[in-house]
Amino acid sequence: MNMNTALLAACLMFASHAFAQTPLTGTWKISLHGDHVIPMGLQLTQQDEVLSGFVTFMGKDIPATGEFKDGAITLAGNAALMSSGGDSSTQTKLSLKGKLLEDGTMSGEMPMPHGNMKWTADRFRQRKAKTTDTSINGSWVLTTQGDRVIEAPLELKLTGNDVAGTLQVHGQPVPVIGSFENGKLDLKNDPQAKSNPVGNFAINGTQSSDGALTGSLKSQQGEMRWTAKRL
Repeated sequence: MNMNTALLAACLMFASHAFAQTPLTGTWKISLHGDHVIPMGLQLTQQDEVLSGFVTFMGKDIPATGEFKDGAITLAGNAALMSSGGDSSTQTKLSLKGKLLEDGTMSGEMPMPHGNMKWTADRFRQRKAKTTDTSINGSWVLTTQGDRVIEAPLELKLTGNDVAGTLQVHGQPVPVIGSFENGKLDLKNDPQAKSNPVGNFAINGTQSSDGALTGSLKSQQGEMRWTAKRL
C-alpha cells in the first residue's frame, strides 16, 4: 500500500468513525400518530452521548436537550403541552423517548396530556431541483417557420456524440445522421438511404435551457427556422 492509498484509507476510516459517533446530527421530520398524523420538526446536534437542538411544534421552536446511549434516545424541552381544550391542569412537559432503528429512522413514544402517542422520524431530505433532460433521445415534433408552418415528427437516438434517427417528410421516414455535442445539434439526411423525397438537407440547432431545440434547416428550397419540442 503506497502513501496516498494509506492516507485515503485513513480519511475514510476517520469519516466513518465520525459519522458513527454522531448518527443523530441533522434535521429530522417527526410524525405523531394519533387519530391523525401531526407533523413536527427536529434539529439535532450530537456530541458524544449528549443531544441538543430544537423541536418545532405548533409553529414554535422549542429548545431541547437529551441523551443518546446504546441506541436509546431521550429528549426534553422547556415547554408544556396542554390538552386540546387549553386546560392548564392537564399539561405535560415536552419529552420524547425512542430508539434509532437499523434502517436509520427513529421511533418511540411522546407523553401527551391524555396518554402517550407513538412517533416516528426520518431524516429531512431536500427535494432536488428538477433538472432539464439534456439528452435528445426520443420523439420530437419539428416545426418549420417559413411561408407556412409545417410540423414533422422527428425520432432521435444519441449514442455517445453520434445521432441517428428519422424525420417524417411527406409521410415518409427519411433517415438522418449527425452529432450532438455541448448542446449543439448537427443533422443531415443519410446519403446512403434509399428513401428521400426532398433531396439533401442539413439541420443545425442548439438546445435551450428548457430542453427545446431550435435552429435552421437548409435545403434546395432555401433556409428556414425551426423549433422542436418533445412529444
